[in-house]
Amino acid sequence: MQLFIASFSEDSADADGGDRLSQWRGYSPNRAGFSLGFDGMLLRAKTELLMNNTVLPVLLWRCVYSREEKNEIARKIASVFEDKLEPNLNAFFQKWKHYSRGNVRMGQANRERRQDLRESAFDPLRDDFLKWSATLKHDGFEEEHEWRLACYVHEQITDLEFVQFRDGPHGRTPYIKVPLGLTDPDSPLKRIVAGPSQNQEQAVISLKMELAKRGIRGVEVTPSGIPYRNW
Repeated sequence: MQLFIASFSEDSADADGGDRLSQWRGYSPNRAGFSLGFDGMLLRAKTELLMNNTVLPVLLWRCVYSREEKNEIARKIASVFEDKLEPNLNAFFQKWKHYSRGNVRMGQANRERRQDLRESAFDPLRDDFLKWSATLKHDGFEEEHEWRLACYVHEQITDLEFVQFRDGPHGRTPYIKVPLGLTDPDSPLKRIVAGPSQNQEQAVISLKMELAKRGIRGVEVTPSGIPYRNW
């Protein structure tokens, strides 16, 4: 599976209003960036609407940094493996020995049967593994308070209209456009902070004009309160 992620940094943890020095340093290297503030409840509502209107599972999850939580997840994996996965695997191998013993030459039907048996063995952990692989992070990143908008796409599907490509630091990079209804009355975009720079005032004016041109209303636009000389 290919995993597509959009990352958000929760504000309620330290009430910085999206104006956090470490985030500017880490994600706005040109000193001319913007911090986009979304209403969490409206963002989740848009996410749920996407799930209902598309074939893609689009989910919003909080990242897990705590070692205690990770240990609890590890215990859950071990418990599920012992209770469900291991018996299914044993059943799979017994059935597969039966099928392979009577067929020296493997036909397409048997290959499909093997895939069915394999999938039935791993089904008990499939959904949990999708979530864990998208949300577990090293505790050194905890100050980011990250939430992730995550979407899984099967890696063999290459002709989907919603998968597009752009040039990135690692070559051609696939991405998905996620419609959030920014021109709707219930748009989740509520606040934008213009990053520390020598031209903050002009950046705020230009951004307000850009929002108006795109029909995006009700967004507070404010300059960063962090002095440029200290950044």
